[in-house]
Amino acid sequence: MSIVAIYSSTKANELSNRITNIEQDKYKLDLRPFVIVTGWKAFSEESSEIQYKPERKYIQIGEFNRGQVLCFSLELTNTTSSWISVEFLHGEAINHVWRNSAVNQSNLKMHLMPGASDSFVFYATQESIEKLLSGSVTIELILENRFSKRYKESFSIIVTSLSYLETYRTDEWFCRVHAQNYSISRFELNDNQEPVLVPEEL
Repeated sequence: MSIVAIYSSTKANELSNRITNIEQDKYKLDLRPFVIVTGWKAFSEESSEIQYKPERKYIQIGEFNRGQVLCFSLELTNTTSSWISVEFLHGEAINHVWRNSAVNQSNLKMHLMPGASDSFVFYATQESIEKLLSGSVTIELILENRFSKRYKESFSIIVTSLSYLETYRTDEWFCRVHAQNYSISRFELNDNQEPVLVPEEL
C-alpha cells in the first residue's frame, strides 16, 4: 500500500510541476514584456534634419556641432504574444552615461505588437560615437505590458566593428554588434509602499 502511495505522490508532484511550468511559460508569453536586439545600423546624418524626422526616436548621447553627426541605430523586437511598450531609460559606457535626451519628440516609447520591431537612434559626433562604443555598453529599458505593469530590462552590447565604407553611399557605415547578458526584473511595492525591483528568470 505504501508503494502505491509513494507512486501516486510522485505522479502528483510531476503533474504539479508540469502545470507550474506551463503557467510560467504562459506568463512569459502573455504578460511579461521582453525584447531582444535583432538589428543595428550606423549612418551619418545632417544634424539639422533630425528634428524633422519624428518617426525616428533620436537620442543624443554625446556632444555634437552643427553639421554631420554619426548615428547608431539599435533595433528591438517584441518576443511576446502581447502588446507592449518600450522606453529607453539610460545606457552606461566606460566613464560615460547615455542620457534619455530627445530632440524631436516628448515621448520616446515604442508601442510594439507581437513580433513587431522598432529602433532607438543614438547620435553624437563621429569621434564621440567611436569612443563611446569602444568596449561594452549596458542598456536599460522600461517595459510595460497591456495592464501597465512595469518591468526593467537590461542587456549589454559590444560593438566589434565600426568603420566607414567607401561606397557610392556617402552616409553608409559598416557596423557589427554582439548583444548579451539579458536580464529582466518587475517593479513591486514593498511593505513601505516603495517600488522595488524583483529579478525574474528568463
